[in-house]
Amino acid sequence: MTWDAAPWIVGGANTSAEVARTVAYASFNGQEGVIVPSQLQVRQLAIPGAGVRISPGVCSILCRHAGGDGQCYVGRLISEESPAISSTAPGVPRSDLIVARVEDPNIEGAGWSSPLPDGPFIFSRVLPGVPATTLTLQQIYPTQSGIALARIDIPGGTGTITTAMIKPLTSLVDLATGGQTIDDPASGTPVLATPSYQATKVGATPSNLTPAQTTFIDWPSTAWWDVPIPSWATHGHVEVMLYNVAHWGGGTGIWGQLELMMDGVTQYQAPFDKNDMGSDIGGGNRSDFPLISPSPVAIPSALRGRVKRFKVRGRQETGPPAPTSTIGVDSSSIFVLKIKFLRLP
Repeated sequence: MTWDAAPWIVGGANTSAEVARTVAYASFNGQEGVIVPSQLQVRQLAIPGAGVRISPGVCSILCRHAGGDGQCYVGRLISEESPAISSTAPGVPRSDLIVARVEDPNIEGAGWSSPLPDGPFIFSRVLPGVPATTLTLQQIYPTQSGIALARIDIPGGTGTITTAMIKPLTSLVDLATGGQTIDDPASGTPVLATPSYQATKVGATPSNLTPAQTTFIDWPSTAWWDVPIPSWATHGHVEVMLYNVAHWGGGTGIWGQLELMMDGVTQYQAPFDKNDMGSDIGGGNRSDFPLISPSPVAIPSALRGRVKRFKVRGRQETGPPAPTSTIGVDSSSIFVLKIKFLRLP
């Protein structure tokens, strides 16, 4: 292996497209999306009909092809476009995805071609008949470089597209902080994904972990958070603290494990071991239970740029000796999640 012959930038030298795309990636801090909220927005036609309008704007598009890590394209829509949307058959609803897609014929194996040496190589495309839950181009074509602008959910027997059918999907990058506005399908509203996340929950619902509970359950029942994950985040350092947790019942005490789950998958576990006194939650000891990742947690690419659930689960050990005490939370208990998102090799 050798260095790319011309680094950015040597006077008189021909710098490769790969180096230029790396400069673009660094300029956008590895983020993908639009940089002005009003740009590349999909709206109904001035007189609603069989199409939509896409407003002019600039975007960054991460390279998804093999060997494209750490590179991005920068695209600019100069003037408004109005792609056509075909009508649906009676009783047959359909969802179409509107994307800005780079079709680079210089990428080996990508399958793109162009008769013109100077392009165009970026297009507004309508992908008809996608699943109604689609949020990104990569859910349909994982190795294509492009961003979703909107999804059009069209009722059956319809040829006129209105605002009510258009679900915006553009992400807004924040070059100052590394934050990124992304879509939250649960709430239907955009949320801000930032490099650091912190949120607090109160244990309003009493929730106990008895000695008989030796398999993991969602405990405490309210210790969960829907977290917006930046698209550039490859890892996260995660800390959970359960404050003012009661333990009571006498006997041998309590010992067991807590675990953190991300999008339904266990990420790490931590043991707990406490002595106790008192006969009920009111008279027992109160302690703090930490659940801290021993190393940065890897974030799968499919979860980046999305809102995903983090939650705590717990169980008691089977022994020997077997625990004889109960741990519980109530309205005086507090649960805190902290995540520092990272971009690691």
